[in-house]
Amino acid sequence: MREQFSIPIVGTVPAIKPAAEISQTKHIGLLATKGTVKRPYVNDLIHQFASHCVVERLGSTKLVEIAEHKIQGKSVDLIALKNELSPWTSIENLDTICLGCTHFPLIKDEIQICLPQVKNFMDPGAAIAKRLQFLLDKLDIALKLEVKNQVFCTQDLENNHQLERALALWGFEGISSLK
Repeated sequence: MREQFSIPIVGTVPAIKPAAEISQTKHIGLLATKGTVKRPYVNDLIHQFASHCVVERLGSTKLVEIAEHKIQGKSVDLIALKNELSPWTSIENLDTICLGCTHFPLIKDEIQICLPQVKNFMDPGAAIAKRLQFLLDKLDIALKLEVKNQVFCTQDLENNHQLERALALWGFEGISSLK
């Protein structure tokens, strides 16, 4: 994607290090997309920062769909969510989960319902915002948008009125396509 756009692209990296530090049981989970849980850099993060922990990995595209339905104002299907998280429901000492996808903090409360043993959720949002602010400062880019909060998508969603209404509930005032 970085090759296709002239603007900086900020990605997310699973918060393995802080998860390993905060976990009391040293049994943590990485909840991410199927691709992310298999990436070599994730193996490196686990080796470097969590070699003293048991790290469970659960890759899911279904959770992305569930989160996107919630963004659109639809209710979360707790049965589907519980089914997707079923490999972890019986792991009693799993106390910390890295939310390794930007979608997953949107359904954190529902994940907590399905996995009540989990006490800590590592949300990538603050680190992403910090990195974005660093890049904006470094590149001396001032945000001059006419709307306060806006969603930019790589596919054309500008005329999706249902999504616009749902995003308004989250404080967003517009959708623009990057194409």
